[in-house]
Amino acid sequence: MKVRTEVSLQSMFSKYLILFLWQLLRDLGPCMNPFAAFLLPFKVLETLSLRGQRHSDNALALAQWLEKHPNVAWVSYLGLKSHESHQLALKL
Repeated sequence: MKVRTEVSLQSMFSKYLILFLWQLLRDLGPCMNPFAAFLLPFKVLETLSLRGQRHSDNALALAQWLEKHPNVAWVSYLGLKSHESHQLALKL
């Protein structure tokens, strides 16, 4: 029983791996067609501002958490109110 289960899991994994690779090659291909290559930067730029804002929010949350942690000596992040250049950073 154990051998059959392992074989069936391996074959199922292989099927998913082949399907994933097939879809990846279908969507991106070893060489993209010119129109898909032209559209790719536009897809990336659509979410750039959202991703930048999320990165900034996550960095601020991490800096605040580290600032409160007892084993951390100091944190230097412009988004923290305790930073000496915080007011200057707000103007930018």
